[in-house]
Amino acid sequence: MVASPFLEEMDDPTQQRLFSETPGSISPPEPGLYLGTSGWSYADWEGTVYPPGIPSGSRLAEYVKDYATVEIDSTFYGTPRPSTVQRWREVAPGGFLFAAKFPQEFGTSPTKSAAAS
Repeated sequence: MVASPFLEEMDDPTQQRLFSETPGSISPPEPGLYLGTSGWSYADWEGTVYPPGIPSGSRLAEYVKDYATVEIDSTFYGTPRPSTVQRWREVAPGGFLFAAKFPQEFGTSPTKSAAAS
């Protein structure tokens, strides 16, 4: 079961493959040094990170051209569908790292919750 208010965005059927056969491979600029951002689907990045007018479903394919890792911010809110994760894997080249954010349920300790009440 997926419990996410962002389900529609996470399972975007317009996700486009960057490569026809295989996405190739990528490696960090130095061994063990992976540079990336927290997420990849930001409209205000058009014209800087992405070409102007790029469809939202093509942003990951464009992102993986320049970065070796990304944090999956949406996993904080819910678990993505297996089909969504599979599409991410198909778009990303070999060696690309996805860092899933822990769900928000794991970030609250009992003492913090009690103090907030």
